[in-house]
Amino acid sequence: MVLDQLHTFFTACELMDLPFDNPFAFFVKLDDVLHHPDKFRLDGKPADLNEYRFLPMGVLLLYACYGNDLFALSDAAHDAHFSTLWQQPSLRYIEDELNRLGVKQTICRLVARAERRDIYRLYSELIQFNENNAYFSLSNGTLPLQDVACSVEMPDVFVRDLYHLFLSYYAVDHSGTCSISAHEKLPAAAQKIMVYMEGLLNLRALERDALKDTVKDADMLSKHVVKLLDLTKDYPCLFHSTPHCPIPPCAELKKFYTQVHSDKPVESSRLGSKKARDTALANLTNAISPLSKTQFDGLVERLYQLLHSYADNPVFQFFDTAYKQLVVFPAFRRIAPAYFWRLFVQHADPLYKQKTYLVSDSPKAADFSLKPFVQEGFPAMQSAERKSNSRVERQCRLYEELVKYFEENGKTVIPGADMAEEIEPSVSLHFLQKHLLANFDIYTDTGITGATLSNEVPLYRLFKPLYDALISMDGELWKQMPYSESSSVTLEQADEFYCRKRSDTDALSFLRESKGQPPIERKKNLTPQQCWSFVNAALIAKDGSLTERINTYIAEHKELSEYAEQSEENRKILHWTIYRMALERCAYSLSRSLMEQFIQILDGWLGEQDLENLWTMFFEEHKEAFVWNTIADKIRFGPVQMYGRILGQIDLPAAQLPAPQEVARDCGMVLLGGENADSHAAYIAELEQNHVLAMYRLKTLDKDWSEESTKAALLAQQSGFSGTVLPAYTLYKELVQDTDDAESIHLKLWAQYHMQYMAAIRGIGVECGNDFAIIGEVDCRDSEPVTLNALNVISFWLVQDGADAVIVRYDGSLTEQVVNHIAALAGRLAVPLFLQSETMTFEQKCNLLAETAIFGYAQPLPIS
Repeated sequence: MVLDQLHTFFTACELMDLPFDNPFAFFVKLDDVLHHPDKFRLDGKPADLNEYRFLPMGVLLLYACYGNDLFALSDAAHDAHFSTLWQQPSLRYIEDELNRLGVKQTICRLVARAERRDIYRLYSELIQFNENNAYFSLSNGTLPLQDVACSVEMPDVFVRDLYHLFLSYYAVDHSGTCSISAHEKLPAAAQKIMVYMEGLLNLRALERDALKDTVKDADMLSKHVVKLLDLTKDYPCLFHSTPHCPIPPCAELKKFYTQVHSDKPVESSRLGSKKARDTALANLTNAISPLSKTQFDGLVERLYQLLHSYADNPVFQFFDTAYKQLVVFPAFRRIAPAYFWRLFVQHADPLYKQKTYLVSDSPKAADFSLKPFVQEGFPAMQSAERKSNSRVERQCRLYEELVKYFEENGKTVIPGADMAEEIEPSVSLHFLQKHLLANFDIYTDTGITGATLSNEVPLYRLFKPLYDALISMDGELWKQMPYSESSSVTLEQADEFYCRKRSDTDALSFLRESKGQPPIERKKNLTPQQCWSFVNAALIAKDGSLTERINTYIAEHKELSEYAEQSEENRKILHWTIYRMALERCAYSLSRSLMEQFIQILDGWLGEQDLENLWTMFFEEHKEAFVWNTIADKIRFGPVQMYGRILGQIDLPAAQLPAPQEVARDCGMVLLGGENADSHAAYIAELEQNHVLAMYRLKTLDKDWSEESTKAALLAQQSGFSGTVLPAYTLYKELVQDTDDAESIHLKLWAQYHMQYMAAIRGIGVECGNDFAIIGEVDCRDSEPVTLNALNVISFWLVQDGADAVIVRYDGSLTEQVVNHIAALAGRLAVPLFLQSETMTFEQKCNLLAETAIFGYAQPLPIS
């Protein structure tokens, strides 16, 4: 198989006229072709790059498999016998030929890299991936308008089951304890909303019954009115406001109900107003004089208007509009699970709260067409700063339940159609993966084509080989610097000089332009043009001018020439360093260019911002693996942005505070307390110069401190603090007992919270504004289940009242049970959770960041 794949690579290179003697020459030519499709040639003849767009991607995947070892085989690839070895049945003959060509060891090394070879198996999935995109392209005319004519009525069971499924998802996503399902029991609040929908469906049934036969006389009219009034018994929420039901009543039904039960109903023989007609409808059985035809027709019209009130409900309109798309356009049925998944996830909050703008002309209205699936720059489904594994798991669970629903109820959704047969799982899954683009750490055992894979892979894994290929472009190539055989400097000496942690020579400082690692973006001294000049001379033009060019560059700059003149060894070390830096910088810019082009091949409608996010993810922030969160990440929560995920606590008088430079080495934000806020003003200004933010820790007072805390927070804001940390709410097993019922536990927790915290948070938010962060803190003293549950309650209350983040302090032994509980809480909270524990090692902290939704850590700042 290795020889077969090598034959494929070299044949494709020859067809596209790509050089394969070194990676730079190869990628420079490929980049030029991708940027200028008119230059694309296949076997020497002009060809349409779009038609053969998979050929460059296949070559790139093979490079991801074998890396720069491919170019070590360039001489052998020109041998006529080498190109036929993959067809030979005799292993002995193959071995002899490889020995003759001097590449046996290289081939054996490639054979041993089985896990890398498997990358090429993604090629068939890539083709399917692109075909799925092509089906829904903007140019094929399958994008329907939002308003469509449809004669098929949405079945009750359809909206009942899917709305039930959505409510269960929303409840679980907002700290509920139910299961995501179309049939499992809902929490009390969600159940009340479901009852409201049941009432709307029953109202529609009454309308359907009234439309069967024309209402001809007062008796028939009276019967329908009686049925309408009977609904007030089972579904009073439709007619008037009821306790604990968050949904307002139907506007017209509320007017009708008000007149029916009014002490002074509006009565008029003309029946010209709605109020008069409502009164007349309610008193039909007691009417003394017969109604004229005009009066009767007016009452019938009003009855139909009341019965049609269900259609004014935004949730009903939401499902009805989506259902019409499903009926009228077969394209929607292919991806029905992904279609409803996107609607539910993207519009979860307004759908749950029944916001009318979802189905209005508002800019925030839901788009029921296919456009969100194919447009450039589609709205992100996940927060850019919080990539909660738990939340995505819930979203994936919702998708699984939607797939299950359409499989089990395929014949009942649309009359005469079987949704289970029309849905194409691979296409639907493709779009699920598309919208989960940001979540590289979510794995699946299902391939893009629907096949079951032996090993789980990242959902959007096609970018992994792309990244692997480009990031390894320069690799160890610097060690093959031309004319280096006669150098008196060893590779080890050159590497040691290049990798010094500090720029302790003027020459190295000049080249790096900054302390620490070699820069990538800052290119003032060693410009991109100069880098390309060196690389072109060495690897592409190969004109023998590399040494002369580097010497000229050294002579032009005092910092370099002074170092080079000290000894011949220094000059040779500079040659190695400049060449190596030039390679890295050229690889970076070339990789960026290739990334843009290959992503357009991979998925032509990827937005510019999505490309930027991918580039940042792969090439700037996280070079090692698909791990999003690390201790050193640049993060944002609420109105603040900081470097690193550590909140350092300092409880010292102003005169004993550590130097700001010392603080900056350990954290990106400090939590200061102990004195009045204004005593820290000068220190905060110094911290800001070192890119460190400061939060003021409010003092704990014995009395109701809400008013005092607002004053202290205002003073902190005026002194330069970026926000404030509330006094910790302490939880321990004696505070709540196992014998207490849920209501008494709630009352005990609420008593202290309401008295001290709620007014304080809201007051600070009003007085200090949105640019001043508020962090809540909960001190959990033990691992009793009742205490951990109380931790959840207090954390959610803090968030609901306006906290931008929550610190959970746990000083006991961090057992697996406690860690799992806090991690689950972090996944459910709408704001970041910072964990504080004295028993955690650095390795444990790193692992939790990578594996859970825990956002960062609070810890005492070590003072030297």
